[in-house]
Amino acid sequence: MRFRSTTDEDPKYLSVSGDSGRPFNVADLNGSAIFLTEGEIDAITLHQIGYSAIGIPGATQWNVIYSRLLRYRSVTLLSDGDKAGRDFAEAVGSDIRGLTVLHMPSGEDVNSMYQLKGAEYFEELIGEI
Repeated sequence: MRFRSTTDEDPKYLSVSGDSGRPFNVADLNGSAIFLTEGEIDAITLHQIGYSAIGIPGATQWNVIYSRLLRYRSVTLLSDGDKAGRDFAEAVGSDIRGLTVLHMPSGEDVNSMYQLKGAEYFEELIGEI
């Protein structure tokens, strides 16, 4: 169980003690194309607007073993628009051949861009790949 902190004193996301983190929404691994996000909320957002998406619970939580889930698929990573997002994209890119990376604008993530621009933003962005 993961949840977002409501204070500035805690990390952005918290989880129950002992939770190791794992890919979120693996049920969407049912086709040949998958979108990968940093975080569960971003994966939920993409899923709700019609894209198959899984989320990794945090920029530093990528594990090379996850690449086995994504073999034989076209994988597109929607990277958060910050240093952690760029580092995440680099880590994932070193383990997944043929990865396409779409960077969100500076300071934004999938969910915030959906709130700002709606589903049309992603239709246009994803339509370009």
